Amino acid sequence: MVAATCIALLVSCSSPPPLLNSERIEQRFGSYGVEVIRADENIRYSSLYSLENSEPVTRTLAVVEFADPMPAPLRAAHQQIVSGESIGATFTSAGWSIDKPLLGYDVLAASPRFEHIYELMRLDEPAPLAVHRYRLQLLQGDEALEYAIISEIHSPAYLTAEEVREIYGQPWSGPTTATAVDDLLAPLLEQLSSATRSAGG
Repeated sequence: MVAATCIALLVSCSSPPPLLNSERIEQRFGSYGVEVIRADENIRYSSLYSLENSEPVTRTLAVVEFADPMPAPLRAAHQQIVSGESIGATFTSAGWSIDKPLLGYDVLAASPRFEHIYELMRLDEPAPLAVHRYRLQLLQGDEALEYAIISEIHSPAYLTAEEVREIYGQPWSGPTTATAVDDLLAPLLEQLSSATRSAGG
């Protein structure tokens, strides 16, 4: 029994860490990029995309609520991220390990309200969008710092709700996650709508 337990522990410890979202998009679609759509000192909205016929297609819309105040050891990397760099890649290259304690899963029901998000995702018609929220914590030596709360809204062409649950392996949280994400999206939806009106006018 002891030997079996040790073997199980060794297998568990040797399992590779989950892919970063950026790595998973590149693996699945062959390319990856990030475009900041809207940002201020408190929150960033960005499109995590791959290229299709040389055009960006949003695979995940990420909403990042930054820690306030920002921990001093993270400020240099944070400036790169605010400028448009990938969060995961920036901190990994700076020697930080990433932990993502889950806050909740849910689904944004298909709605005309999200038409501009569907356009970014190149979806032909409204579709349910899997969402999940987590804390992004950074670990280095004895230091553990919280950087942000991140909400990720996934294109169904990339990750369905069931696939999200399979990746993270924890129960659904109920409607509170979708409500929180819906509220966070309001400023972005207004910006995208205004941009469309300006282009049309």
